[in-house]
Amino acid sequence: MTHSEIQQTDNLESEIIPQVSLSQGMNHGDTAGICRAIITSLIIAVFQDLQRRTNQRINREDLGWRNKYNIHLLSGVSQKQIYKEYGIMEKLIEQRIIEKRPSQSRWGKQKHQYRLSFSQILQSRDIFDLDFRSE
Repeated sequence: MTHSEIQQTDNLESEIIPQVSLSQGMNHGDTAGICRAIITSLIIAVFQDLQRRTNQRINREDLGWRNKYNIHLLSGVSQKQIYKEYGIMEKLIEQRIIEKRPSQSRWGKQKHQYRLSFSQILQSRDIFDLDFRSE
């Protein structure tokens, strides 16, 4: 992939990722839309890492990790929804769609990093149709 193709991909991110607006009373459709935006942003994170490491040996274990703030920026989902305790991020972790690990960096007081679970994606036929309702 050439440098100009990489720049075009970066410029298209805002068009690819849906901008999600949230109201006080969220319904199932809102929650599913937010989950899709977060999952899409983590898929893009993997491709960003692959593009940055074109001349290096790629270790799958290092791909796609982002902190909550970067997920907020990539997904367009509000910080309130991303950082909410027992919120959407925790539901995605419980369903093993997102993996969580201690942060490699303590910059900005970040405690954890998150990425798309590769093993779950391979097992799931259509990740965007998963049910995110509270049980």
